[in-house]
This record gives sequence, structure tokens and C-alpha cells, in this order.
Amino acid sequence: MRPIRVHQSEVIHVEPKIRCIDNNHFQYEWLQKLTSLLKNSLNISFSLILNINQEDEKRVYYCVPSLDINDDLADLSVEISYSYGKLLKRGEGIIIRGDEVNLPRSTGEIVHNYEIYSILITTIPLSDTSSGILCLYNCEREVYWAQRDINFIHNLIEQAYQLYRQERAEHYQQLINEVIYCLNYQKISLNTLDHILQRIGEVFNCTEVILLKIDNNDMGIYRSWHLNYPQNELSSEWFASTAADDWQSPRQWHKPESLDCRSPFFGSLVSLPIFPQGTFWGALLLKNENSETKKIAQEIKYLELLSEQIGIVLFRLQQQELAINEDKLKKINEFLSHMTHELRAPLSGVLGFAKMLQEQIYGTLNDKQTQYINAIASSGEHLLALVNDFLDLSKIEANYEELFREKLPVEDICQASLSMVRCKAEEQKLDLRLEIAPDVDFCNADQQRLKQILVNLLSNAIKFTEKGSVILKVEKVEQYLAFSVIDTGIGIPEEEQERLFQPFIQLNNSLSRKHKGTGLGLALSRRLALLHGGDITLISQPGKGSCFRLKIPHAYIF
Repeated sequence: MRPIRVHQSEVIHVEPKIRCIDNNHFQYEWLQKLTSLLKNSLNISFSLILNINQEDEKRVYYCVPSLDINDDLADLSVEISYSYGKLLKRGEGIIIRGDEVNLPRSTGEIVHNYEIYSILITTIPLSDTSSGILCLYNCEREVYWAQRDINFIHNLIEQAYQLYRQERAEHYQQLINEVIYCLNYQKISLNTLDHILQRIGEVFNCTEVILLKIDNNDMGIYRSWHLNYPQNELSSEWFASTAADDWQSPRQWHKPESLDCRSPFFGSLVSLPIFPQGTFWGALLLKNENSETKKIAQEIKYLELLSEQIGIVLFRLQQQELAINEDKLKKINEFLSHMTHELRAPLSGVLGFAKMLQEQIYGTLNDKQTQYINAIASSGEHLLALVNDFLDLSKIEANYEELFREKLPVEDICQASLSMVRCKAEEQKLDLRLEIAPDVDFCNADQQRLKQILVNLLSNAIKFTEKGSVILKVEKVEQYLAFSVIDTGIGIPEEEQERLFQPFIQLNNSLSRKHKGTGLGLALSRRLALLHGGDITLISQPGKGSCFRLKIPHAYIF
């Protein structure tokens, strides 16, 4: 395409807007090198680059020699680029002789004062998504520009731009390597995360980098970095306006029309999802208030790699926090276990002395004394049961509990468990029965713990059954052996059933208030069942009784 030579052209006069911007350090260096290269290679007086943004404003990026932004040549360049905007958008190269340009008096004087002989204007790429305008001025002699000169300029710019892209890729890769080094050779902490966010902001030329935690549509800034000015956190109004957006995929916003002047950003915003161990955690946000340029595919690729590394950092931080919490819990359980051991000795002594007083070994007691000593013995037994259950539960929580599995006859275990609760059942005139399926013979379990689970379930059933029966039924269900304790008691509402297996939880009804309990029996029984590789389930309806079912593997697999 031949360059257009302008003679006495008609110029459209506008009020240009000039802003000298460049927070992009790497692009600034490239444009600086480019303008210097063009000036020296073509032996011209001045080289100046403009950028056209979406609002059709002109931005001066760099000039050689260096010019103040309010300098005359900057105004002249803007004026000319507006005048020939249509031609420039078509990619035309425009050559103007200084004595033939029809410009306003103010800019015409600039041409005269600088003794401009000729001007060459053409478009150049500034990035993969934006272009600029190159203005070359010759003030020392007249240069007769030809098409080969424009071709040479374009080739030179293309080579310089490829070098610029290569240099940017090297900086991105250097940042990736720096993050990987932190992961492999340094202790991970929140300071590590802050350093990574800072480096991302510096390399990708952001005014703010935010790590946004998103949990069930609740959002909050987890960590952030900002560039040398008071942090302008993303407003809740902006969160509300983007609540429907898919945060689990890379997104870019570019001067969104839906946001007014109160919006939390005016330039560009990029969000990338964070998936520690494959689970969505939140998003990495890169905000730039000084530029509307979108990130190119190459930058998005490196940002996705960085978001993966941040996911690893977050996962390790979560693991460290869990380890710290587990260590604290372990120490607490050790302390409680020690305290329960210390409580058992005096409690045993109290119960021993109460037993001797009940048997009146050292003399006869009157009715009031008998009443008091019986109350002491009952309260002591209740407290000792609580201590024992709590000790067992703390050992399980601290992973200290060990099972001693052996081959056990099922009927013997069941009869031994029933014998321990039969007296209480007879007092309440309940029918206590055992039903064992013909194909049930042996099981592999810890004898003491299995008996403890069955006694807990049977005692619980008898306690909350005023009339009727309590049945212990044993049968095979697939690969499990099922021990079902079926009663005709008060039943349990569905919303209360899961709470029963939590420590210190009892039903809020007349029978629970009537009978004392530790609130640990069912919680302990379920944990012992889980240790056996099984579980305890419940089927119940208010007024129709309950069925607690213990399932353990029929055969223990080593």
C-alpha cells in the first residue's frame, strides 16, 4: 500500500485530551527502546508514540528526545492524529510536508518554530490487543519518504515487538520459578502468600491483587496487595452486581458499562479460580485502575499456572492449620485423660465407704442417714460412669484406643450383656428377649468393647421404655453382623435423632429428666462401632418405639 502524501489538506479541529501514562514497566522500556532505535536508524529529529483507547483519547507514551507532556510537539501530534484518524485506522502511512499542512494558528506556529520539513505517521502494534500511532519528525533537512521506508519501519517494529514478547515471557517464567522455589525450599506461611501476590502485581503491572475467598456465595478478601496507595477494596455493591457470574472459570472485565463512577475499578479486572486439591476455594483478582488493556492469551496462561501454585499454598496452609489444631486437641485430650484418672481413685474410695455404710458394718443407721448414704452412693456411681465414659471417649479422640479382636461366640456375648440389664428390666416389668438368626454363630470383635456397646444400647432402651418389651435381635445383613435393640418406648422425633450421637446430648422430655444420664453413652458407642469398621443407625417414630442397630463386619479383614 502506497503512502498518502497530503497537500493543503482540510483538517478537522478537535479539543485533544493528552495523558501521559505508563504504569507498565516492561512496555515502557520496550517503547523507549523502540523510539530510540527509530530515531537513530532513520536519522530523524523526533520520534513520538501515541495510543488510542476506547474513548478515542490520545495518550503519549514516549518521545525521543524526551519531551514534557505539555510540549508543543505532543499537541501537534495529537492534532494530526485526530485529523487523519480514518486513514490511520485503515493502516495507511501518511506523509506530510511541513509547509503544506493546513493547521490552526497555534499548531501552525509549532511547525514554523521547529522548522519541521516533513512528518511521517503510521500505525504500530503496542500489544496483541492494542495499537498505537508513530509520529516521526524531521527538523534538520527534508526527507523524501517512500514506501520502502514505511516497510522498513514496520519490519523493525515487528522484530522489536517479538523481542518484547519474548522478554515478557521470560519474566513470567521467572515468576513461576520463584513461586515453585518457595513451595519446595521455604516454609509456607501467610507471608509466603503475601509475597506471591506482591510479585504478581509487580510483574503483571497491577494496582491491586486480591485473593477472594468464596464459600456458599459468601465472599471476603482473604489476602491482598496494592500499589503504593490506600487500598480500595472491591465494594459490596460490586459483589452484588456480579453474584451471578461464574467465578469458577477465568474472566475479564474491561470498563464495564453496567458500573457507574462509584464502581470499585475504572480500568480492567481479571479473575482466575483457585482449586486447592480440586475443590473450588475462591478467585485470584488482578485489578488495574490505570489501564483498560485486556490480558492476552499468553498472560492468562501464566496466570492460570500461578493460580494453581496459589492453590497448593492454600492447601498446605490448611494442612498446617489442621495439624496445629489436632496437636492442640491431642494435648487437651491428654490433659483430660490424666484428670479423669486422678478423679477415679477418690471416687472409688467414696463409693467403697458408702458401700460399707449401706451394709451397716460399723453400726445401725436411722432412716434419714440411710436416705443420705443411698443418695451419696447413687451420685457417686453416676459420676464414676461419667468419668469412665469420658476417659474412653478421650482415648478414642486422641487415637489411643486399641481393639483386641478375637473370635467370639455371638450368643455368649449377648447373654452376658442381657444379664447386666435384666434386673432393671424386671423392675420395670419389661419383656427382655434375645432372638438370634440360625446362620449366626461367631463374630470377630473386641469382647469388652462389643459388650460395652450392647449394654449401653440395652440400658438406654430400658430407661426410655415404660411398658412393653426390649428385644436384642442378631442377624446377618450382607457382609455385616447386625445387632438390633428394639423397644416399645417413647420413640424419637426425626429432627432429634442425629443429635443423640453427639456428646452430652439428651432428649428434652419427661423421661430424660426423670432418669439421670451422662449423655456420652451413644456417642461413645458409635465411636467404638466405627473403630470396628461398622456403625450404629437408628429407626424411630414418636410413640412407636425405636430400633438402634449396631453393624460390624462379619469377618475381620487384616
